[in-house]
Amino acid sequence: MKENVTASATKLFTTCLTKPSEEEDESIDLDTEDDAIQNVASSGDLLQNCFAAMVDTLATHNGEAIAQIKIFVSELRRIALLWDEQWLGGLEQLISNMMKRLVQVSHIDPE
Repeated sequence: MKENVTASATKLFTTCLTKPSEEEDESIDLDTEDDAIQNVASSGDLLQNCFAAMVDTLATHNGEAIAQIKIFVSELRRIALLWDEQWLGGLEQLISNMMKRLVQVSHIDPE
């Protein structure tokens, strides 16, 4: 068990916490916008890999808690999406009612 914890901690350290060598830093050239966008994308990939390594490390210690947290997060995302959909539906209904009233008002002849 202790070897497994040490191995996962080592994997986490090598994946996330090591800095690139200075040679790699000098080779990065951000002269163009495309290079900057690609660098940001690779940073996002690095963060995703780091997050996955942290989750794997934590899962070795308490896999049941990690599984429950994943379910909790997915339910929070589902609820948030439903809340946004409710707002969108309500706003669409209000806009529809407003447009109908504008049409009614514009067809009234002033006497």
